[in-house]
Amino acid sequence: MKGPLSVKSIPRNVLLTGLTSFFTDVSSEMVYPLLQAFVSLVLAAQKALLGPVLGIIEGIAESTASLLKVFSGYYSDRWERRKLPAIGGYAGSALAKLLLFLAGFGWYFVLASRFLDRVGKGIRTAPRNALISESVPRKSQGRAFGFQRGMDFAGAALGALLSFLLVRRFLDPATGNLHALSDFYRLFLISIIPAFLGVVFLFFITEKRTARSRGVKPRPRRDLRSYDRRLRMLASAAREHRTAIRRLKATPRRSSAWPGHSARLWPSDPRTTHGCRRPPRYG
Repeated sequence: MKGPLSVKSIPRNVLLTGLTSFFTDVSSEMVYPLLQAFVSLVLAAQKALLGPVLGIIEGIAESTASLLKVFSGYYSDRWERRKLPAIGGYAGSALAKLLLFLAGFGWYFVLASRFLDRVGKGIRTAPRNALISESVPRKSQGRAFGFQRGMDFAGAALGALLSFLLVRRFLDPATGNLHALSDFYRLFLISIIPAFLGVVFLFFITEKRTARSRGVKPRPRRDLRSYDRRLRMLASAAREHRTAIRRLKATPRRSSAWPGHSARLWPSDPRTTHGCRRPPRYG
């Protein structure tokens, strides 16, 4: 991967995983912005539960993904397999969207869908990153991961744009809203197409098997001092960042703990508040 970055200079595995990330994020971001409105419609008779239910759904979903990344990476090393868990994770996230079609029976199916979607993310992330790392020379890994992340964010941007355009297409012209679950179901059905398309690319990946001593299996290192100093610093910074975000979310907005707090930025009238009703996504 020397010289200007071009499609020809990108290794096959890196290109295929990038395309998978692109189409998967197109699918995910077509669904994610609609979940609040969708759950609001599901809970039409229990509007007061909307906030707590969304908190439960996202809390369980995101914590599941974070925990599974550790175990999936460990077992991927032990089994010496990258391609199969990556395919399983991406396919699981695609299939999880089908549960949204059962949300008419209760918001629990939205929780199940998000939970399985994040399970898929937790399973696939570490093996996919290891696959990319093993597919390029050490000095080119930064460019390879940069390409993969660029494709990821490009897919997210396109997915959000498609969601916006499709919602406008199905809006009720009289009220400017989506009033029926069937309207959301059509959008979810469309979003499944790029999700499965992304899985298809993974089947064309060539996995490189590394030779290991017979009977030798990797074991997780629980002592952080045994890891590289730079990795420990990065993990510590990420932990402090997450802690700060959790504390900030738990602090009332009119508290002086919020950066740049002032009556102008956080007026008492909720109709003129510039902040978001729902905290933004991090990570």
